[in-house]
Amino acid sequence: MNFETHKKILKLKYGNTLKYYTHLFGLWLKSLYHRPFRNVYTYGKENKISYCPEGLKIYIWGNGNVVEIDPTVTYFQGQISIGEAESPTDNCTVKIGANSSAAGIAISLREDNSSVTIGKDCMFSWNIALWCTDFHTIYSEETKECLNLGKTIEIGDHVWIGNGVYVLKNTAIADYSVVGAGTLVSKKFTEPHVIIAGTPSQIVKRGINWSRDTPSNYLKKNSLSFQRKTPVSSIPPMASKQQATR
Repeated sequence: MNFETHKKILKLKYGNTLKYYTHLFGLWLKSLYHRPFRNVYTYGKENKISYCPEGLKIYIWGNGNVVEIDPTVTYFQGQISIGEAESPTDNCTVKIGANSSAAGIAISLREDNSSVTIGKDCMFSWNIALWCTDFHTIYSEETKECLNLGKTIEIGDHVWIGNGVYVLKNTAIADYSVVGAGTLVSKKFTEPHVIIAGTPSQIVKRGINWSRDTPSNYLKKNSLSFQRKTPVSSIPPMASKQQATR
């Protein structure tokens, strides 16, 4: 959010008063001298943000919201937004676990008492959206009941989410899973060690795990490890004799 946008929001809140100019001046000073909080903007009461890594922006409109990011999270590019100026949101929670990272992510919550939870050692690619809301209402014509209320998004430990993935409201991704590029996650996946892909999303492979290494580096490390674990005595005598004569 740029400085001009802030001015408009403060103008709506305070009008052309001394409080408006004081707040505006304070915001400018904060941006200059408080670098760790430069990208945190809150409008409301009792909102708590324990830590914000460089490259992440946090916007909160509402009261009693909590953003808990483990201090080991050093690379997390993107934006977390709770509520909006026209529709403040209360008592929401965002939790991001240790050693998780993101190249480009947008996390949005617009429903009171909703939450987004990300486990430990998760890896997010670019153009990722976690939308714990539909932004607009679908309701029963007969009863007027809201049919699309957003409550939770739950992502387990050691989950890799590929480029261009959309994770919608009331969904879950279990531990040690991979979500393929371009996938639309619209339901709960409670089985761990799976690859999820497609639109609609589905499990396409089971019994997997993943590493942050590139395939080449992974093969080199594991090939060396295998060679070290293979005792010389395990080579059949005939094979050893054939190798010696070559």
